[in-house]
Amino acid sequence: MGRASYNLKKKKLHKLLSKATYEEFLRMIWAADALQSGRADLAEKYLHFPREAADQSVGSQYKVHPWELETLVGEFFSCPPFVPKDGWNSTVDCSDYNSLATFINLLRGVEDAEVSFSLKAKDVLLEVHRIGHRQFKWQSGYFNTPQVARYYFIYGNETCSQYFFEKYGVKLDDFMLVGFALFSGFLGYPSVEKKISLKDFGLSSVDIDRSLELLSVSRQETQNLVFNVRAQCRLISGRLTMAYQPSPLRVFPIVVSGDYLICPLPALIIYRITAGIYYDLMRGGAKIINAANERFEEYVLRYLTKIYGDYSITRSYSYAFNGNNIDSPDVLISFDGKVRVVIECKATKLSFPAQFSDRPTADAKHAYDQISKGVFQLWRYFSHLKEGVAERQVHDDGVIGVVLTLDPWLVASPELQDKVLAKSNVLADEKGGVPVESRPPVVFCDVVDVEDVAASFSETQFLEILSQSVTNDFRGWSLKNIGNKIFGEQQNRKQYPFNLEDIAPWWRKIKDLRDRRRR
Repeated sequence: MGRASYNLKKKKLHKLLSKATYEEFLRMIWAADALQSGRADLAEKYLHFPREAADQSVGSQYKVHPWELETLVGEFFSCPPFVPKDGWNSTVDCSDYNSLATFINLLRGVEDAEVSFSLKAKDVLLEVHRIGHRQFKWQSGYFNTPQVARYYFIYGNETCSQYFFEKYGVKLDDFMLVGFALFSGFLGYPSVEKKISLKDFGLSSVDIDRSLELLSVSRQETQNLVFNVRAQCRLISGRLTMAYQPSPLRVFPIVVSGDYLICPLPALIIYRITAGIYYDLMRGGAKIINAANERFEEYVLRYLTKIYGDYSITRSYSYAFNGNNIDSPDVLISFDGKVRVVIECKATKLSFPAQFSDRPTADAKHAYDQISKGVFQLWRYFSHLKEGVAERQVHDDGVIGVVLTLDPWLVASPELQDKVLAKSNVLADEKGGVPVESRPPVVFCDVVDVEDVAASFSETQFLEILSQSVTNDFRGWSLKNIGNKIFGEQQNRKQYPFNLEDIAPWWRKIKDLRDRRRR
C-alpha cells in the first residue's frame, strides 16, 4: 500500500464522516465507549449491536479501542458540518453497529496505508514510542484513585490553587468537583442538560458556569480548535499521521449542543481535571511550576516511604562545593546510612511534539533538555560522593541513579534515551568536574511505573528491577514488565497507601453526600 491507497481510504472516511449528524455521531461514540468498558446495557439504548459485540476482550473481532474512538472524533470535527440533502442515502445511521464498524475499519485502513509509506524514511522503533503514548494511558485507565490523588497532591497546593482561582475565578477544588459530578452523570447518559444544579455539594451556579467554560465548547469552537491546533503542530513538527493528530477532547471533553452537553468519552473529563491541570498552570511562571515540582518530589517521598518503610528515604540536602552550596538529587534511599538509590524528579509533562513528532528531541528541545539536566545532576552527585564532598557514604553495592518523570517520556525508546544521554555528556564535559567513570547508566521511568512495581514487588526485588533496567536485555522496558519477566506476575498487590478523602477536600464532599443518602 502507498499514498494512492491512503488518499482513497482517507477520502472515503471523510466522506462518510461528513454524512453523520452531529448529536447522533457523538452518541454513537459514547455507546461504543460504553460497550468496550463493560456498560453494554447502557450502550444498547443508543446503538443496535449484535450480541457478540458485547465481548470486548482482547482478540475479539468486535474489539474497538478507546484511542480509535478519540481519533474518530478528531477527524469528525475536521470535516465540514453535515448539510441535509434529499435522498434516502444522504445520512449515516449512527444507531446501527454496522456504521460504527465501517468507521473503525476505514480508520484502521487509513492508518495502515499511512504507515506503509510514512515509515520508509523513519526509525521504526520511534513508531513504537509514539504508539505507546497513544495507548498507554488509555490502557492503564484515567479514572482510578492513584490518578486523582496523585495530581491533586501535586497541583492542589496553595500556590497553584491560588493561581488557578485568580486566572479562572473558580477554586481548583470546585472545578474538580464539578468535573467529577459531570463524569458520573455521563457514565449513564451521553448527554445531560446544560443547566445543572449541584447544591448538595455547596456549589453555586457561578462555580458551575466557570467550570463549564473550562470543560466545554460549542461545535464550531471545537472545529476551530481542531483547525488551529493542527496548523500549529504542522509548523512545529511537520505533517503528522492521522493516528497522532491532536485531540480536541483533551482540551474540552464536553461539546455544547443547544441546551445540552454531550460527552463522547467521559474518561477524558477525569484527564482534564487531573493531568490536564498542568496546562492551566504552566503559563504561571517559575513560581507556579516550582511549587508543583516540589509537591511531586514530596509525593514520591511519601509514596515510597509508605510502601517501603524499612528504607531510609529522605529529601534533598545541601552541601558545600568550591564555595557554593549544591543541592543533592531530590529523593535518596539509603541502607545503614549509605546511599543506594538516588532519584531526580522531573514534573514537566509531555508536550504534543514530545509525544508524536518525528524529531521529538528537537521539536520539544527545552523539555528534553530538562531530562538531560536531570541525568547530569545525578552524575555530578555520584562524582561528589566518590570524592567525599557530598557528606554521604556510597552503599557497598553501589548507587543506582533514577530520572523519575510524571509522564512516560522515554519508555520503549532506547534511541531517545541515547539522545538524552548524549546531551547529558555534553553538559558534563562543558561544566567539567564529572569524570567519565562517574557517568554510569541511568534508569528512566515514570511515576505510574514506579507505583506499579512498588505495589507488586518486595524491596529486594525493586532494587533488582532497577539494576536490570539499564542492561542491554531490558533497556527501554517498563519496570513492571521487567519485574514480571524476572520474578513472574505477582498476585498479591499492595493497597494504594493514601486515602483520597485525606488528600482532596472535594472528594470528602462526595463521600459525605453518599453517606447521607445511605442513611
